[in-house]
Amino acid sequence: MLEQEQASIAKFILSAVSEVSEVTPYYHEIKKNFKVPSIYFPADPEVIPTPDALDSYSLLYSWFVNVFQSTTADAFLLAKAALDAIVGQRYLIPLLHKSGAATGKGIRLKDAQIKKVDNGVYQLWLSWNSCKEYDDIGIPTETMMEYQVDYSTKIE
Repeated sequence: MLEQEQASIAKFILSAVSEVSEVTPYYHEIKKNFKVPSIYFPADPEVIPTPDALDSYSLLYSWFVNVFQSTTADAFLLAKAALDAIVGQRYLIPLLHKSGAATGKGIRLKDAQIKKVDNGVYQLWLSWNSCKEYDDIGIPTETMMEYQVDYSTKIE
């Protein structure tokens, strides 16, 4: 199962390339005798966590989506259609509910690139940040009512 952000990006890409060609989407694994044209959305993007703020952290996602077509030129056209749609929307992808309806929020991609990886295959590289709250947010913590600081300064 794809996470909400990944599923929203996949739906956006599929909608964008449907104007060029009807494609078969694949998720998680590519079948042995897969159809072309197709797009493979792996379920496991690369993820790098980093601190964000006092109560949150950020996950930097890198997702490598493969576009398959019978010729390299046609694979390029499909990948380029997806890239053009992303850039045309200023890298802002609508975030969707599980039902497929728009939430009114969006995902701002940091980067999107395409490159040839094999004959008949182009790869669409996407990266974005996702901010999350730490798990311990909302858990009451012990607070101090009083404190005393002892210090001395010696002036010579």
